Amino acid sequence: MRIELNYQADSLDDAICQAIVAYLGKGMPPREIIEQLIARGLVRDPGNNALEDVVQRLAEMTEQMRRDRA
Repeated sequence: MRIELNYQADSLDDAICQAIVAYLGKGMPPREIIEQLIARGLVRDPGNNALEDVVQRLAEMTEQMRRDRA
């Protein structure tokens, strides 16, 4: 699955945030989302330790979204 951004969002930050939430909701793994954004130059690579923190936090957000839907 390739991430698509909403280019009509108010800012690039908003478009990236919307994409992250949308693709987490579609079941895309957090690591894949971040790797695609990095590969496209939309976010900078935070380095291995920070990347793991970001991926873990997104995984936690995904779990919270699932609980909120139930």
